[in-house]
Amino acid sequence: MTAAETPLVEVRGLVKEFEVKGHRGAGLVKAVTDVDLEIMPGEALGLVGESGSGKTTLARNVLRLIEPTAGTIRLDGTDITHLKGGAMRRLRPQVQVVFQDPVGSLDPRMSVFDLIAEPLRAHRKLSRGELRTTVERLIDEVGLVQALRDRRPHELSGGQCQRVAIARAISLQPRLLILDEPTSALDVSVQAQVLELLVRLRAEHDLAYLLISHDLGVIRYLCERVAVMYLGRIVEHGPTEHIFESARHPYTRALILARPDVDADGPPRLLLSGEIPSATAPPTGCAFHPRCWLREQLDRPQECETTVPTIDPTSGAHAACHFADQTPQRFEREVNG
Repeated sequence: MTAAETPLVEVRGLVKEFEVKGHRGAGLVKAVTDVDLEIMPGEALGLVGESGSGKTTLARNVLRLIEPTAGTIRLDGTDITHLKGGAMRRLRPQVQVVFQDPVGSLDPRMSVFDLIAEPLRAHRKLSRGELRTTVERLIDEVGLVQALRDRRPHELSGGQCQRVAIARAISLQPRLLILDEPTSALDVSVQAQVLELLVRLRAEHDLAYLLISHDLGVIRYLCERVAVMYLGRIVEHGPTEHIFESARHPYTRALILARPDVDADGPPRLLLSGEIPSATAPPTGCAFHPRCWLREQLDRPQECETTVPTIDPTSGAHAACHFADQTPQRFEREVNG
């Protein structure tokens, strides 16, 4: 593997379990199970799935905000799975995050200037003049006006707060930006402006993105690759256009066809029945099998109930489904009767 092919982030066999205690005793929440993931330098990877699928928990592991139960996390070839103290602190500037709630993620007592300056003060030794110049440059770079520098978050709009959060995130010149639903709390017109900003910053700073979103339109606009999570596992991954045009996992098909903006001349909308199962007691076999809308067409549905499917790296499907090669044909039969 050449330097150009070395992943910026490489996750292998990642497991994260949380112990929970209740009136019936202790149990385990299996939030992330045996996840493999790669993000190349400068690449934008979209992570999609319903609420409760484990997306944010996976991102928090990559950020090393929580300790993984098992598996490895490598950043630019360095194993950071259990790094602590000064060693982890030196690597923190390389991976930054923009949270979903633009107002709640900012300290309400701090001004815009101090919010953007805070990471620089923590990780860079800058003179007062250098700090002021850098913060002013960042304010301009994210499309804010200098007149806002002394305001507090409650004096800003949601879009302005998110621009402050983005300025904070890029202030340390990271290589990876984790974006956890960065536009979902914003008005539609503001969403478009923030997306354009993210596109521009990625090109100017050669950033890699891990974008978590329920909005598949945002994923399609920003990302080259998509990974689909269901109940803690990656069930399908691949190039964005391939996933949208010929997804092989029934769950991925359902997510795409549940969108309210699907083409009126295309297949009808598809709404999944039920809700995602509890991570404390996941179904046996394929976790999706109780909700799978194509099981009735299978010759051997019992295999879905007893055997956990995996993604075969030698196949062209890249989907954790026992019948991934049949999914497009079965889907056409379902739609066309």
